[in-house]
Amino acid sequence: MSRLLVAFALSVALAIPSLGQDRNRHSLLPLKIRNVQYRPKGVLPLADRAETTRLLRQNVNDPTGTTKITNADDLRATAENYAKALLEDHGFWRARIETKLVQIPAALSVRLVDVVFDIDEGPQFHLSEITWTGMKEFTHDELQRAMPVHPGDVASRRQIADGLDRLRKLYASRGYINFTSVPDTKIDADARAFALVIDVDEGVQFRFGDLTLPGLDEAPKQMVLQRWESIRGTVYSPEKEVAFFRSVMWPAYSSQLYRDSPYAFYQQFLHMQVDEKARVVNFSILFAPKPEDVH
Repeated sequence: MSRLLVAFALSVALAIPSLGQDRNRHSLLPLKIRNVQYRPKGVLPLADRAETTRLLRQNVNDPTGTTKITNADDLRATAENYAKALLEDHGFWRARIETKLVQIPAALSVRLVDVVFDIDEGPQFHLSEITWTGMKEFTHDELQRAMPVHPGDVASRRQIADGLDRLRKLYASRGYINFTSVPDTKIDADARAFALVIDVDEGVQFRFGDLTLPGLDEAPKQMVLQRWESIRGTVYSPEKEVAFFRSVMWPAYSSQLYRDSPYAFYQQFLHMQVDEKARVVNFSILFAPKPEDVH
């Protein structure tokens, strides 16, 4: 009898670590989101809630990188950032969010959870003014027209971000490829007003520099370089770059002369090199025969 008791005690003692190890292994399983709930439901438009849910689940359940979320606090913080951005898109800059994770029982390879947002949206803020500093190339009115949000509109985070991206593209179209803008916000909680100050650093203006075409046959190369002279030295813009290579480079590549060359099929690699000192943008396209074309 005593031997049986000793054997039972030993079996229990040995079983305890294995249960702990199972729990540890379970805690390392990736977390995945099953559903997302917003309470109260009427705070935000249904379509925007659905899109935020889609993006959040995509980021957590199918991350583009190799890292998956295994820590509940990390998942809670990630989810809350999405909800915060959604509320700020609708002008709720002082919202309070409580994020809860409700674990769904039993999955072998993942831990399923429901995310529940309890939201107190607070006041909705409207844009009171936009002030610009540091600009020289464009006037206040020109920059104001580039913004999709204006005084009196809801102070939407997304629209402000879209406006800053439009500014970047506007300056790039005039050769200012190093342009940066730094927004500063001033919130008047009593007036529910949101003032935006944008400090502009235009940088210097760049022009088109040289184009080199190593590996391209001489006849099409000269044709392309002759056309390149029409924009060489002019103010750089991404639109002009794309238009040139679409209208000049690719037809030359597919011309009868080029297709009849000894290396009929080529791999192309466009390389852009910015010369800060000379303030020019140079391009190079390496034409290399595919291995099966070399005998």
